[in-house]
Amino acid sequence: MKQAVFGAATLALLWGGMAAPVQAGMILLLSIGNTAEDNLVSSVLAARGQSVTVGPDYTTFTGAGLSGYGALLLLPSYNWSSGSGDMPAAGQSALLSYVQGSGGLVTGEWLVWKTGPQADFQTLQDAIPVVPTSRFDFADPITYKQAAANPALNQVVPSSFTFAADNIGGTETFNAPKSGATV
Repeated sequence: MKQAVFGAATLALLWGGMAAPVQAGMILLLSIGNTAEDNLVSSVLAARGQSVTVGPDYTTFTGAGLSGYGALLLLPSYNWSSGSGDMPAAGQSALLSYVQGSGGLVTGEWLVWKTGPQADFQTLQDAIPVVPTSRFDFADPITYKQAAANPALNQVVPSSFTFAADNIGGTETFNAPKSGATV
């Protein structure tokens, strides 16, 4: 089973738990809520051999059309605020079944913020490998370092990398892993 992969500002296609090489594939990107950012994420992934389709905003995603995609990017950012709403239950159920049936899910810290105090994405909880905490930092730049080797991730992500934070990704949340999650 492909696992949900979680990381703030990580735009590489990451496949957790697989030993096989990462293959180019079809990716469904649920709209980030900003056309320029949707296009930027799509172009970064396309430059690395991925075929990306920008789908609807997560607040209108009903789960239709998941077949044929190797991964779904769910990166609430410009559309993360409490007033933006939740993903419909049908969309969450379809996405949970998709992940449990070997589909890949890549998401980020804003999704966890929405699962905490806002209590959104409750149906999708089993696919999220962390629990929310209130611990965060305004680090800039941010450096990620590998905690455990993973053959699939090591092919596309260096063991350490630094990136500049931006308006949407300007904080770094320290989330607690769920039991059974790989850190």
